Amino acid sequence: MSLRQHLKQETSRAIARAAQDLVHDRGLGSVTVVDIAVRAGVSERTFFNYFSCKEEAVVGVPDELLIELDAALRNRPEREEPRDALRAVITDWVGQDVIMDRWGLRYELVRRYPALLPQYLAAFAQIESVLADSLARRLGVDGDRDPSALMLVAAVVGALRAGLSWWEYSGRAVPLIREIDQAFEQMVPAVPVSWDSSSPVRARLPS
Repeated sequence: MSLRQHLKQETSRAIARAAQDLVHDRGLGSVTVVDIAVRAGVSERTFFNYFSCKEEAVVGVPDELLIELDAALRNRPEREEPRDALRAVITDWVGQDVIMDRWGLRYELVRRYPALLPQYLAAFAQIESVLADSLARRLGVDGDRDPSALMLVAAVVGALRAGLSWWEYSGRAVPLIREIDQAFEQMVPAVPVSWDSSSPVRARLPS
């Protein structure tokens, strides 16, 4: 990661943390974009360079995370089964305590303020879209014509969203990683891959 990318990532995270903490302490209706910008130490203009509104800052997904997930999937071993590659990327992500603490706060705020739900679901939709595009490129298929990659990713992201919700609802009684692993085993069966013998990186999911 270049210095510029690192600074952008830190700014995005600072804005999101400020938005989440302020809404947690004061309530959604009592927090403005200006409040968030001041807490994060940025200008209002800088805020809008990263987020379109305060709701997105609270529960949205920053571009930097989407880039990280895309790179993580592209960098998995070439002949790894699609499910296993996705599983590795997701479990690596949810295994980071700092990230999960913040996603836990997102979930708490969505439960408290239903107006945040559209942006919360939009965040998962963005993750799904990025991973589906990345998986289609990895497999060498046209995502516009072959829905296999999208369908697999949709199942994975659905399992992730349900696992996160249950984990928070249960008071984090068990490690999230264990719940995600169980979700993969129960909801996302292994998918065999047919490899194109003419290319080491081209594959096709079964029809």
